[in-house]
Amino acid sequence: MTWQLDDSSALGGRARVLVLRLKNPAAIRRQVALCEAVYTKTTEVEGLRAAVRIDRYEEAEAVWQENSVPILIDPKGVSIER
Repeated sequence: MTWQLDDSSALGGRARVLVLRLKNPAAIRRQVALCEAVYTKTTEVEGLRAAVRIDRYEEAEAVWQENSVPILIDPKGVSIER
């Protein structure tokens, strides 16, 4: 789903996608899950250099400028209001 949003022409080109994750996310198939970046700092899934783990919302802009998708550990969704 993240890949579809990131590449969405329906949104006028690339959408700014920010993925929120738990501190210790679980995935059955970690090699094809963006949550792997929580553990490794970056990951690529199906050509999408999606996951660049960030520690603060303010770091997201730099990741978007690299055409990547930032992943923020935010289990309570505090950053949603931004």
